[in-house]
Amino acid sequence: MRKTRLVIFVMALALALTLALAVAGCGSKKKSSGNGGGGSLDGAAIVAKSATAMNQLKGATVGFDLSANVGIDAAKVSASNKALLKDPITVNGTVKFNGASVSASKVDLTATAKAGGQSYDVGAKIDGNQGWLGFMGQWYVLPMSSLGQLTSASPTPSASGSPSGVASQLQSLLGVDTNSIVTSNDLVGTETIDGTDAYHVSNKVDAAALATTLSTLAQSGSALTGSSTSTTSSADTIKALQSALKDLKVDTWYEKDNFYLKKLVITAKMDLSSDAQVAAQGIKTVDLKITVTLSDFNADVTVTAPSNPLPIDQLTSNLGSLGSSTGL
Repeated sequence: MRKTRLVIFVMALALALTLALAVAGCGSKKKSSGNGGGGSLDGAAIVAKSATAMNQLKGATVGFDLSANVGIDAAKVSASNKALLKDPITVNGTVKFNGASVSASKVDLTATAKAGGQSYDVGAKIDGNQGWLGFMGQWYVLPMSSLGQLTSASPTPSASGSPSGVASQLQSLLGVDTNSIVTSNDLVGTETIDGTDAYHVSNKVDAAALATTLSTLAQSGSALTGSSTSTTSSADTIKALQSALKDLKVDTWYEKDNFYLKKLVITAKMDLSSDAQVAAQGIKTVDLKITVTLSDFNADVTVTAPSNPLPIDQLTSNLGSLGSSTGL
C-alpha cells in the first residue's frame, strides 16, 4: 500500500504543478527584459495578450506527459520501493473541457500512470452539477458537497464587460492567486509547433508563491474527496515545498495569430534531503519533466456518464484492497 500511496503522491504533485502554471497562463507581475527577436512585442506583451485570449477561451483539448525520476539512497530505501523507483514514474493522458461558465462546464479526463512495471488508469468527468472520479476501470460519484463551488459559481464580468473565461473561473474555483507565480517573461524567439507559428517565452517562477499555490491545490484536492488539511500542516507543506524546489524552469509557447497558449514545458528538481521523514525512507531527489500541449480550442465536449458508479468513500477501501492484492 505504501507503493500505491507513493505513486499517487508523485502523480498529484506533478499534476498540481501543471495545473498551477497552466491556469496561471504564466501571467507576470513584472515586465520582460527584452524582445528576444520577436518584433515589436516583448515577452510581457505576449503574455498579457495571451492572458486576455485565454480568459475568453471556452474550451480546449489538453494533452499532458509527465515523468518523475526519483533518486534514492540504496542503503535506506525498502526493497519494494527500490523496485518501484528503478524506472521513472510516468503519467500521460488527455483532458477535454468546455464551458461558458463553471456551472455549465464539461470535463473529460483520462490518464495512465506507470510505476514499478504496473499501470494505473485514472479519470475524471464533470458535467455541470454531476461529477465522477475513475480508478482502474471503476467510477465513483463525487458528492454534491465537493461540487458545491462548481454548481454555484457564475462568470465574473471581465474588464470588457463580457463573461470571463475558464482561466478566471478555475482560479476562483480553486481559490488560488496564480498571477503571483511568474515574476518575469523573456521572449526567446519564434518557432513552429505542430505546423503553427508560435512565440517561445521563458518564464521565471517565484518558488515561494508556487509552493503556496501547490499547498492550496492540495487542500482543494483533499476537500474534493472529503478529507481535510490543518492550517499547521499547510504551513509546514508550504515551507517544505519551497525548500525542496530547485532548478525550476518553465517555457511556454503562444500561437502568433490568436495568442492562445500552445505548449508548456516544466522541468524541476526537488531536493528532499532536508525532510527527515522522507530522507529516512531513502528518498533523496525528484526530477520532474512535464509537457502540456493545447489544441481544439473552443471545441464542444460530450461527457458520457459512467455506468454503475460507486460512492466516493469506497475508493479508499478499494485502494487498500489493491495494495493488499498486489503487494503494493
